[in-house]
Amino acid sequence: MCRAYLELEHAEGISLGCRFPGWSRLLERVAALRGSLPLLDRLVARRPHAADYVITVWRPKPRAQWPPADELRVRATNPIHRRLIADEERYWARADFNAFFARSIEATREMGNRALTGRPDRDWLDDLAARGPFGRAALLGHEPGLEQRWMSRQPGTSTLDVYELSPAVITRARSLDGSLGARVRYLPTDLNFVRLPEAAYDVIWTTDTLHCITNLEHVVTQIEQALRPGGLFALCGYVGEARMQFDPRRLERINAVLASLPEQFRLTDALHAPEASLELSPFMAVRAPDVLPLVRARFDVVHEAVGGRLFPLPLTIDWDAAARQGAVSDLVARLEAAEAASASDPVMRPCVAYGVYRPRRDVIRARPRSAPG
Repeated sequence: MCRAYLELEHAEGISLGCRFPGWSRLLERVAALRGSLPLLDRLVARRPHAADYVITVWRPKPRAQWPPADELRVRATNPIHRRLIADEERYWARADFNAFFARSIEATREMGNRALTGRPDRDWLDDLAARGPFGRAALLGHEPGLEQRWMSRQPGTSTLDVYELSPAVITRARSLDGSLGARVRYLPTDLNFVRLPEAAYDVIWTTDTLHCITNLEHVVTQIEQALRPGGLFALCGYVGEARMQFDPRRLERINAVLASLPEQFRLTDALHAPEASLELSPFMAVRAPDVLPLVRARFDVVHEAVGGRLFPLPLTIDWDAAARQGAVSDLVARLEAAEAASASDPVMRPCVAYGVYRPRRDVIRARPRSAPG
């Protein structure tokens, strides 16, 4: 990473064996081995690639030799990214969020629909599909079941390209969506470095994917240039605190609402920010707070609605117990009232957004010229 901007003058390795399991204990027990440490240090001094630690000295290159400026926060050659993206791929290959979220989503479906589309009987995907028809569409990040729903609401000649990181997820999706045939293409892609075809799509949409992308600026640029004139971009998903490290003041208010609910319907007595032991994917919500500001800066808003100020409160409710006692409607009404009361509190930032956007270039192109004089 340094060589793009700096010239290496000197590299020296230090230490061989540091933190190797059992090495410190062995040195404590066998004092004679300690005499080997200077020898090991000398061994790796000129072999820094084999050392535990490396000291490097660099001289700046002339600015004219720097690589062209771009929007990439991380490059495909970055070894840390390559390791973490492999972990990300494995995470989503085994994750089953439907099993975890399904009961909560079902119970609060109408509440969520009202917040995002204004109608209890219309969710965001139905709202977006109704803005069509769309001949050629792209989906950034697979979401189980949405491809079939989307295609059922589009003309028989329409197509959908799905850009997805995990080959295992693609294999599973193909087995479930086989009836769609050639109308749906699955393209294995790390969206951090995606290259979308220029002026190719009537609509590009995504759900709960953008907040996981480090090179978010690059992706937004790709979306801009990949839309045909008049095309739309739509997103729906998490836009709350990064890595879901919720503001303590927000959690305090959420916990006050939680404490007001009947005890028999609570799965926990208090919510906390995710502990280090909580299994998030390596890139879960890394850019969540940046999604809406970045999109608003580059697109014009056709429709935008936010909600989820009480997230993740609905996940702490025992909806099965509430259903057995006929209390679901009452609980939802309480949550909806608390959500409305939170809307004016700047601490209670929304965690969910649904937006439909048009590239600003289309608005500029369509704007009539001013009359002379």
